[in-house]
Amino acid sequence: MEFPTRADYPVINAEALLQNPAFWPLYLHWAHDMSNLMSRLDVDGGDMDVLAEQLNAPEQWPVFRVPTDDGNKLVIIYRNFEDDAGIDFERQHTPVVR
Repeated sequence: MEFPTRADYPVINAEALLQNPAFWPLYLHWAHDMSNLMSRLDVDGGDMDVLAEQLNAPEQWPVFRVPTDDGNKLVIIYRNFEDDAGIDFERQHTPVVR
């Protein structure tokens, strides 16, 4: 699988983390302060803590690719600078072969 890289940053292919049952509840919690929802989901808080450590590790930035309906991909990068953490979204265009 060809995977986008950034020479200056420690990006890693983290698509396997999407299979972790704690991934989406943790993502929703971070993105939307879903504290009330979190108490209703059947996810162990310890599992979410372990996953949060993986997603926030400054030495390895998780990257996910999500296919879009037009054949391209959305690349999601967990930017883990100690003083400027966040999530970046980039569009990866698939070349048209004729």
